[in-house]
Amino acid sequence: VNVLRESGSFGAITAVWSVSPDTTNDVSPTSGQATMNSGETIKSFTISALRDDIPELDELFTVSIDSLLQGTARLDSSASSANFTVLENDDAHGRLSLTASRYEVSETVASGQVVITVVREAGLFGTVSVQYATSDNTAVAGTNYVAASGTLTFAEGESEKNVTIGILDQGANYVPERNFSLSLGSAIGGAVLGTQSTSLVAVQSCHHCQVAVSPLSTIQVIDEPQVTNR
Repeated sequence: VNVLRESGSFGAITAVWSVSPDTTNDVSPTSGQATMNSGETIKSFTISALRDDIPELDELFTVSIDSLLQGTARLDSSASSANFTVLENDDAHGRLSLTASRYEVSETVASGQVVITVVREAGLFGTVSVQYATSDNTAVAGTNYVAASGTLTFAEGESEKNVTIGILDQGANYVPERNFSLSLGSAIGGAVLGTQSTSLVAVQSCHHCQVAVSPLSTIQVIDEPQVTNR
């Protein structure tokens, strides 16, 4: 922040300044003095934004010259304050992610579907949305699952939404695991994608499978021989 002295520069003056509001811990310092020696016409001081992990929206602050000490300089009230903004930070509108890298579901699941949760972490400000879509891998849409795509919308303060995907039963006694992908697309409204934006959904099949357990071997316990003193 620059403090300017115009018209004359005789004698030393000190400008007393402050930042308002000073009820937050977002900037430092929030007050101070800027002294110009005789002949000096400009003096600078620095106000720094403090780093924290709290998601916040834009915050407006005002720095003002409150008074002058020493000398006979006059304060220009029309130019004695200036505004500055600490921009929104720490993903104030949220990071959108899937909760796991892999999900498993049986094709005979009673509900006929798998429910996958998308979480909104960090900030919960504003309404945001994200697109999602499934894509084939070894599982085929229409055969092993029902293709799904759409948009999830989170209201302000909302932290979770679900994607429901239909699972199709082929009826075979046993087939190898088949899988498809669920991916998050563009985020809208200021949110960003988290690290887990694509997950694998494994569809497992086992109709009338039999699990065989080998019988335990018979264990014979033999008493230790008794020692007879002679």
